Amino acid sequence: MTNSDVQASIRYLVPTDERPIYIASQAGADAALNIGAQFEERTVTVYDARQLQTPASLDKQGFSLAGHATRVENFLPVGGSAGRL
Repeated sequence: MTNSDVQASIRYLVPTDERPIYIASQAGADAALNIGAQFEERTVTVYDARQLQTPASLDKQGFSLAGHATRVENFLPVGGSAGRL
């Protein structure tokens, strides 16, 4: 693990013989995700893809990194505290 890698909690579908079904809810603040399935949380390491010796590609990793210019000088929330988004 490098200094830029992080631990994160990810929810995965629990494998079963039944296929999950998405059940739509109302939109807005009361919207809910209901797919009629069980999830389990696992802690995983999220690696910094910028550290890869060979750059990531859509064909192999399913994503690629691209540079982008910005005029934003501070990506921290107002008040300057880094925390959960």
